[in-house]
Amino acid sequence: MNQRQAAKARTRQQIVEAAASEFAEHGYDGTSFASVAAAMNRPKSAVGYHLFPSKLDLAAAVVEQQQARWLEMEARTTEPPGLANLVTMLLSACLDALRCPVAAGAIRISQELGEAGQPLPRAFTWRGYTLEHFAIARGLEVDDPEAARAADLVVSSTFGVLRTRANSRTVEATEQQLRDLWSALFTGLGIADAAEVVRRVVPITVADPVDPALGSAQIVP
Repeated sequence: MNQRQAAKARTRQQIVEAAASEFAEHGYDGTSFASVAAAMNRPKSAVGYHLFPSKLDLAAAVVEQQQARWLEMEARTTEPPGLANLVTMLLSACLDALRCPVAAGAIRISQELGEAGQPLPRAFTWRGYTLEHFAIARGLEVDDPEAARAADLVVSSTFGVLRTRANSRTVEATEQQLRDLWSALFTGLGIADAAEVVRRVVPITVADPVDPALGSAQIVP
């Protein structure tokens, strides 16, 4: 990668990170190229269409980066398929979102655009992952309506905690709130040992995201 390509890649990564922060705070509809540029203290032309033809393309870039990290988390999860695996992934993703703007932005716009039926990268989807592992934990088929309803409830309530988190609440307090939520939720959904499983899981951490466009140069922000 020559200097010009490296500079373009760095700029693209800076735009993705600024956009992710805007998406996390204001949602898809509340974010614009102008607001992303303002967050970077750059003119709107700096987020020009030569890098991202549309806001949807910019949102897709945020989601694509984070999905790669979720896949890495999945690959590093040693828990067997089922509830422990699912809670480990959910906890890892939530704690990641509390410190990483790309993770927080990807979660919010994945929910918003998914509900609106907008096309997004689908290398990893939380509903699909939750459905698969909840079904295993309950001994259900993945096409069972009960499993589908449970997956929707788990995803919406889990990421709802992040959306409503008060700025004054510590990461530790948020983690405990999530563990309490899952203990009650999964017990209510028919998993008898849910509280014990939730208590013992340990989160996974991964490196900060790097835009795939950076290729082998991997310029880390």
